[in-house]
Amino acid sequence: MTTRSLTLFEAHVTPFVGGFGRTSAVMELLRARGVATIEGLDTRAKVLAFAQQVMTLVPHPDSDPDALTTTRDRGAACRRPGLVGLGTGELLAHTERSSLPRPPV
Repeated sequence: MTTRSLTLFEAHVTPFVGGFGRTSAVMELLRARGVATIEGLDTRAKVLAFAQQVMTLVPHPDSDPDALTTTRDRGAACRRPGLVGLGTGELLAHTERSSLPRPPV
């Protein structure tokens, strides 16, 4: 019997149990492995509240007014270089604003 390998995101799952008390566990996973998949953030409000706890949100031309970026089909615009992840294309793990000499922490 063969077992399938876990995907990058499956291998780094941490449940968001008990609210923001888990924030330190998520941050430790990020420091140790560079990636964390968080289960339980099932509303935009929860995602926004969590994001505000662990990072500085910086609006950009493609973000929504709250600085979160919603991925959705944006038609032909999504096929331009650098925008494919904003639509239905594959969005690989990445560091936000890594093109800056000193990305935000």
